[in-house]
Amino acid sequence: MNNLKDKIREQFNGISIIQDPFNVYSFSFIIYFKPYIYVFFEVEKCPEVDCYLLTHSGQFRADEGVSTVGVVRYTLNTERELLDKIKEVLEEYNKLSDLLNNLYRD
Repeated sequence: MNNLKDKIREQFNGISIIQDPFNVYSFSFIIYFKPYIYVFFEVEKCPEVDCYLLTHSGQFRADEGVSTVGVVRYTLNTERELLDKIKEVLEEYNKLSDLLNNLYRD
């Protein structure tokens, strides 16, 4: 799991990773698309079936309050699939962030 955490840190710009204190196979991290969007990820390895669970939840923050954009969970077979899915999700949130930045521009 430490190797996977290092790959995520390297690939996604040194983000802070939080280890789940109750599950050695689980950790989480947050990526920000300032000023309006942040995405919370949780990664869990399931050693008994040799797969990964990836859960992500997007949040939209504005002066009016906070809204959840969505919560999605994937089951992925390999570490490579996991990293590719994180990248894919972040690309979609980046598009949304650009749209919101243009919409809320002063």
